[in-house]
Amino acid sequence: MEENTIISENKEENIQEQETIFEDKSGEVLSQEIVNRRKEKIFSYFKKDYNGIIYIILAVIVFLAVKIRTRNLPGLKDITTGTWTLGPDLDPFLFLRWTKYIVEHGSLMAVDPMRYVPLGFETNSELLLHPYLMAWFHKIAVIFGSDSVTHSAVLYPAFIFALTVIAFFFLTRKLFIDLLGIKKANFTALIAAFFLSVIPSLLPRTIAGIPEKESSAFLFLFLALYFFISAWKAKSLRAQLLFALGAGIATASMALIWGGYSFILLTITPTVFIAFLLGKVDKNKLYLHAVWLLVTFSLMAPFSLRYSFFALFTTANVAVLFIIAFHIFLYPKIQHRFQSPKLRKIPPKVISIIIMVIILTIIATILRGPDFIPHQVNLAVQDLISPSANSRLIQTVAENRQPLFTEWVTSFGPDKTFPIIGKIQILFWLFFTGSIYLFYKMTSPFKIKERVILTASYLIFMIGIIFSKYSSGSIFNGESSESLILYLGGFVIITLITVFFYYKYYRNNKLSLLKNINFSFILILLYFFISLLAARAAVRLIMVLVPPISIIVSYFVISSFSDALKLQKKILKIIALILVLILILATVFAANTFYKRINAQAASYLPTPYTQQWQKAMFWVRENTPEDAVFAHWWDYGYWVQSIGERATILDGGNAKSYWNHFMGRNVLTSPDEQQALEFLYAHGATHLIIDSTDIGKYSAFSLIGSDENYDRYTFIPTFGRNDQATKTTSNSTLFFYQGGIALTEDISFNNILFPKGRSSVGAVLIEKEFSGKVKQPNAIIVFQEQQFTVPLRYLYSEGKLIDFNSGIESGVYLFSELNQGSAGSAVKQNTRLLYLNKRTINSLTTRFYLFNEQSQHFKLVHQTDNFITEQLKKQYPNHEVVHYQGLQGPIKIWEINYPSDISINPKYLETKYPPELQRA
Repeated sequence: MEENTIISENKEENIQEQETIFEDKSGEVLSQEIVNRRKEKIFSYFKKDYNGIIYIILAVIVFLAVKIRTRNLPGLKDITTGTWTLGPDLDPFLFLRWTKYIVEHGSLMAVDPMRYVPLGFETNSELLLHPYLMAWFHKIAVIFGSDSVTHSAVLYPAFIFALTVIAFFFLTRKLFIDLLGIKKANFTALIAAFFLSVIPSLLPRTIAGIPEKESSAFLFLFLALYFFISAWKAKSLRAQLLFALGAGIATASMALIWGGYSFILLTITPTVFIAFLLGKVDKNKLYLHAVWLLVTFSLMAPFSLRYSFFALFTTANVAVLFIIAFHIFLYPKIQHRFQSPKLRKIPPKVISIIIMVIILTIIATILRGPDFIPHQVNLAVQDLISPSANSRLIQTVAENRQPLFTEWVTSFGPDKTFPIIGKIQILFWLFFTGSIYLFYKMTSPFKIKERVILTASYLIFMIGIIFSKYSSGSIFNGESSESLILYLGGFVIITLITVFFYYKYYRNNKLSLLKNINFSFILILLYFFISLLAARAAVRLIMVLVPPISIIVSYFVISSFSDALKLQKKILKIIALILVLILILATVFAANTFYKRINAQAASYLPTPYTQQWQKAMFWVRENTPEDAVFAHWWDYGYWVQSIGERATILDGGNAKSYWNHFMGRNVLTSPDEQQALEFLYAHGATHLIIDSTDIGKYSAFSLIGSDENYDRYTFIPTFGRNDQATKTTSNSTLFFYQGGIALTEDISFNNILFPKGRSSVGAVLIEKEFSGKVKQPNAIIVFQEQQFTVPLRYLYSEGKLIDFNSGIESGVYLFSELNQGSAGSAVKQNTRLLYLNKRTINSLTTRFYLFNEQSQHFKLVHQTDNFITEQLKKQYPNHEVVHYQGLQGPIKIWEINYPSDISINPKYLETKYPPELQRA
């Protein structure tokens, strides 16, 4: 036997160990014993530094989150200059322009002259912390290689999201550390952080190149909740107040970035109020709550005109504070007055609430008028029943539309690229079931039977919120009486059952037991509830569901596994572990599917052919128009014109002067009268007018906003498609059949037949073309009372020419072609589609200038930017300006405005107060 080597020849004995020769870097031969000791040291180190492993895993998650969100970096370049540009969004261009100004001048201008000409825009009317954060980030980014403010703005969302993931990890851990212990809380937080990083709903707001407000706001949302929960759990008053100070600063910071700061207030204040009812609020808790509110409101009001001290300090948040303060400090001194048998039946905290509600109502009525309280109650009811606003402007913004369940749930499942098994949306059912599990865990101080009843009421409550607005084709469409009963019924049931048990425990002198309900559970469920209502209210707010469902799913996985291991009966334990294994596999499957999906999706957040078309148009604007030029257009494009084109506009996406949208829609885009358009444009000093192809699809939006109280302009421009199977050929012509549909917006009388608006519709258009190439007068098929009538149309536009047949109803069609992309390449099918132009659209300036290319002495077409598709098409078909390819594709047209010498400013076009009768939808 040689030194440092043991060879066992005896195969029957297994008690001797075989050593292997190891060498360290110095060449020293190490025995197995030394190696084992070193391994023990390493394991001992990691055991002692358990957090080190957790932070390494967290770092990997953060790395993946950033890697995903920077996959689009190579494509974020302006096609005209080759320099950095932002991604396919609008609002971030305003923040970029302001960031550039801050970097150059040290602070933002007081009045932005490029917005809402000629009045400008008071910048402190906006929330300004976001562009300042971007400017401060730029100062750091240049150290690490950023070559411009735009480059820094491109990187900013990915950087800030890395901090957001870290903050979210610590928030989740803090929520559960007392419930699960440090190890399980860490794993819960890691799972939650991973889901936050990979669920695609957040991607558009956190990816490189799109520095939206939310990219900054979510960081401060999680910090505010983290600091507040830390304050609540802190032992000493000093620590509580310091954490409350941090929570106030974070809340105010979010409020100075995004109006979504209300998620913090709507989560924390009700949580504290419930904790008060459960007897969990003492003087120290009152002080920390007061510090949080005071710091929050004191930092909000001075930095934005959106907030005022008076308005902030007369909200329900302060009312809750006064109620608690009254009960702690004043009620003990007057409680002897409430010792009658009847009053003893009422819990003391409820008495305090009643007294303070009366007092605060009187004070609010004195300070803010007799209509204040009824108005606030009405708003609360309205927000509960139909939380989305109902103004014409908001209703025309797609992202403000109220989604149905079958729509918003697509963020978590039905697409094949999302985690589904069969028709089961994995993540949805994980967080739905997980929230029920969490609620059941929260009710642990109650008896089993009571817990079951309470949890059943919560289940009904959840079903009411989620499924009462299920789909447009079901009885639960969000508007039917059945929907309203199911929705409000859930609130009524859970409220009545909760009140019943609260009163029962009070009567049995067991109310103190409810102190054991965990504060974290209450906060999580309320955060989830508020987010769920928000997602139900508007498409753009679906993303706010991602954080709470990430928390709920991660807790569900870890806690259920822990509960299964604690079971004593073997058979129950085996069944529970099998169910938990299925849960874990479903969670892993969902996480992996989301990761693959978001990883592939992230690379596509690049300037589209449409945004590149605007880059080209704005390059022409920068090079060929005076620096003091003022552009008129629909509000969507304002930030692009201001930032990319570097020119002032009348309207933009902020809609701060929304009444001007009405004038733009009414006097310009839908108007048949040039003089009306010139009067409005002259009042604002407009030098140029822009219309692009998407305005055809947006006609319904600006015709709604531009209508009077009777909706006199409201309509849309539908596309009809040619049905080749219905095409008929005669001896000398071909009769083409175009299918579509639009209801009549005006009564039409033809051949002594009255076709009433709303009850009659155009279902098809017939166009006959002779073999010689001559096109005959088109006819519309009008459907009325289940009968079809053929009615001639006066106008037809084809091959660059407008034909007026001088007879027929005052409507027409615009023929255009279609580009089909197949395996054999692309092919153009001529005149396969048409735009149907009814009486309200046929003579509008949008139709006349953009579609018909009508010449005007006051509007001179000075530039036209085709997109890539139409640019290629016109090489073969010069008269084809518009083509159908994944929607209508057309040019961006720019007109120079020449005013008549006798025109004067009409001050009504500078008014900014929106008449209520025009604002509501």
